Amino acid sequence: AMNACAFSGLWQLVLALLEEMNLKKLPKSVSTYGSVLTTCASAKQWQLAFATLRQMDAQLVVPDTACYSAVITALENRWDDAVQLLREMSTEAVEVDEICFNSAISACCSCMQWPKAMALTLQMEDSLCAANGIIWGTVASAMAPEDREALAERLR
Repeated sequence: AMNACAFSGLWQLVLALLEEMNLKKLPKSVSTYGSVLTTCASAKQWQLAFATLRQMDAQLVVPDTACYSAVITALENRWDDAVQLLREMSTEAVEVDEICFNSAISACCSCMQWPKAMALTLQMEDSLCAANGIIWGTVASAMAPEDREALAERLR
């Protein structure tokens, strides 16, 4: 039922089902939480996604890469929280994949934090995730024209 609601984007119903599971003390898996987090991210409900991720800790359910990825995606205008979650993933030994990096870089760019986006892009390259032209273009678009020119000059 939860997956069907999640697929349909019914985030309020997905959260109600999770609450019902909590009240009945039913066990919840990583995939249960993953459905909730993905639905919250799709609905742009970053506060609920973030709170649900923290609820996983309280329930002793270890979030996986997909769980973190969904929350980072939901944090599209909260670059500092997105970067913090990337750090947390490393601390918790959870694999940081290309989607996590891309979402955090996009959050930085949407908030005009291009130096941080550039640092994450370089970190992405160091971690063997290839940053593609789209990511580099996203970073460049967040830069002021004079900064783009200076970077282009340095890369020549």
